[in-house]
Amino acid sequence: MEKDLQDKPLSAEAVAAIEDILVKLLDDQDETSMSRGGFGVKALHNPSLCDLAAEALAGRWKQPKLFDIHGPFQVRERERTAVKNEWLKKRGMEAIAVPPPRRIAPAPKEQVEPLLKAVLDSKADAERKRAMEALERLGLSALPAVQMQLGSLKSDHTAYSDFQRLAARLGLIVTETRFSSDSVEPQDALRRKVEGLKGNPITEASFLELLKGTAASLPKGVRGVKLVMERIPDGSGVCLVVTLIADRPPRPDLSPQVSHGSRVVVGKQTFGSGVSVMAGFGGTKVGLADIDWSGLTKNLRTALAAPSDEYWFVQAQCSEAR
Repeated sequence: MEKDLQDKPLSAEAVAAIEDILVKLLDDQDETSMSRGGFGVKALHNPSLCDLAAEALAGRWKQPKLFDIHGPFQVRERERTAVKNEWLKKRGMEAIAVPPPRRIAPAPKEQVEPLLKAVLDSKADAERKRAMEALERLGLSALPAVQMQLGSLKSDHTAYSDFQRLAARLGLIVTETRFSSDSVEPQDALRRKVEGLKGNPITEASFLELLKGTAASLPKGVRGVKLVMERIPDGSGVCLVVTLIADRPPRPDLSPQVSHGSRVVVGKQTFGSGVSVMAGFGGTKVGLADIDWSGLTKNLRTALAAPSDEYWFVQAQCSEAR
């Protein structure tokens, strides 16, 4: 919107008011129920309000490179901060720090190359196993060397499958865990549980246990949980973000309802989207424990089995309706 109902340019006050409203939405991570796309236009499904607001502000300022709504989750987070900084600059206020991308320094050659050579030259399974375990103890810093070694081997090499499995495990290591800015403050036990996932490969069991376990014992003031995981194929590991969805006063005469949904992206493929609702009528009880997560489980398995250099994104949420 650039003109009023009389087809006159908006006043500076009106423009400022529109921008102020959009800036407030930069912190609103609620998802919309909308889709966008078509011939020559990238598809967009259920974007969050904060992303739509950032895109709108970048468009109003004629700075399309400031925010890409189709970019990775973690990149969009940083770009939204950059959008807010542009608004702060226009208002003569101090900018806020933009978190830098995570970077994992590769293991030194003198440390990793002897281990790779030991794997390739070993004549006994036990000897090769010890070298592989030493590589794995180096953690994510060994992944670039392992990936390069794997790419140089033929699939029938005796060490090929060992390097393939090692690369898969290293590529699933969680390097960042946090609660989102709009999350209810977690209790210490849950915070420790989430932090305990850091430094270890994420598994189907650990992700589902966090989702189901948190949903089964929601703390006071919380009506649901949302988990987001993302792996950008730059060797930076897996990022896990948890949101405890704040409670709100129930609407009068509303039957018990539970909403849930999940979305998994692997490379350029998307599995699952949208939100489903279960309602209890005539005194029937429904709860978060009644949710069928079999679809998510299948799609999650696909993501975790992807090659270590492939992008994936996993999101799952459930909440009690109010």
